[in-house]
Amino acid sequence: MKKNTNTKLTNLTHSALVDLWVSTQDDLTVPPHKRDNPNRDLTKRCFVELLRRSPVSKTRGLHGVKR
Repeated sequence: MKKNTNTKLTNLTHSALVDLWVSTQDDLTVPPHKRDNPNRDLTKRCFVELLRRSPVSKTRGLHGVKR
C-alpha cells in the first residue's frame, strides 16, 4: 500500500504537494516536538518527495558558482 501512496504523491504537482504537506502538519503554532500529529507518516513522505524534487543535489555539483 505504501507504494501506491508514493505513486500518488509523485503524480501531484509541486503546489498541490506543498499544500498537502502543510495541511498534514496540524497546528503550526505549536513546536514540532509537542504536536500530536496523526498524519506524521504522510507528512514525512510529502517532505521526502519535496526533497527528491529539489533542484539542488549533492551529486549535481556547483552549477557555475564562482569559488
